[in-house]
Amino acid sequence: MLKFGNGSCSTVNNNNPSNTNAFRCCKYYCFWPLKGPLAFKNMAKDYLQNLPIFQRTYDLIKQAYIYIPKFPKRQQYILGQRIEQNCIDFLGLVIQANEKEDRLEDLKRASIVLNKLRIFIRLAKDLKFLIFKDYQVLEEIIDEIGKMLGGWIKFIEQEHEKI
Repeated sequence: MLKFGNGSCSTVNNNNPSNTNAFRCCKYYCFWPLKGPLAFKNMAKDYLQNLPIFQRTYDLIKQAYIYIPKFPKRQQYILGQRIEQNCIDFLGLVIQANEKEDRLEDLKRASIVLNKLRIFIRLAKDLKFLIFKDYQVLEEIIDEIGKMLGGWIKFIEQEHEKI
């Protein structure tokens, strides 16, 4: 029996990969109890939510929305808004890259957006809009996302070299 990444999907017997409700993504089989067109729609939605980089980016956005209201009023609309917008732009690029065949361009743009986000969050800490503990939480999530993104880019580049 295999479980999908974080264990949020049901398990499926590895000996029966021909199960009509199972599909293989990466090295895991995912099981979807629904059948028909609705099953495919829910499968795509659930698969995206189980994508680790999507989930961590979603967590980053939630944390940013907790910390930005603590900024001084004027900076909520200047620096805070840029942080929020870059988080949302990054999430959009991850979704877009996941949907396309040629992902490399979107992933490299996502890397640039993530680096801008890093700088804006560091600036917020240096200007004392974020306390160090809050900065550490955000920076830890961004570092984890950066490692996932770097691995994804490296994987895609290696696939292009094989062709």
